[in-house]
Amino acid sequence: MAAERATIDRVLVVEDHEADFRLLQRHLQRQGLGVDCRRVASLEALDAALLDAGWQVVLADHQVPGLEFGVLLQRLQQALPEVPVILVSGTIGEELAVDLLRQGVSDFVLKDRIARLVPAIERCLDDVHRRQQADASLRALAESEAFSRAILDALDDGLFI
Repeated sequence: MAAERATIDRVLVVEDHEADFRLLQRHLQRQGLGVDCRRVASLEALDAALLDAGWQVVLADHQVPGLEFGVLLQRLQQALPEVPVILVSGTIGEELAVDLLRQGVSDFVLKDRIARLVPAIERCLDDVHRRQQADASLRALAESEAFSRAILDALDDGLFI
């Protein structure tokens, strides 16, 4: 059975060049993704966009003038903790990329390798879905154990097996 393709309707794009944003948007739309792509290029625009709910993925350029990437990443992680942030950059060194992955960037795609973008988005969203399922399973297990413990604690007489 083939894997079902994720439905992606809302993509937040942190990009200072309108032409690069249009290329990303067109690529996503050709792939059937990103019905609502919004571009932000400043902290003020980012804060306004974060007030809207429903963002499924963030695509962020590393070098946006006036927007330090560490501050950007921190704001995104605080406001959208479950939303993957994918770095989309023209050039980035391997050491910097590894460091950013350690800081919480979900993946990175070079702009001249844009064909890798949709698989990266789908993989990141699949990871989020698996984490959510695992968390739900752990919560269900904890509730079941608490229920069993409460029943055993409520027994007045001893229970022999």
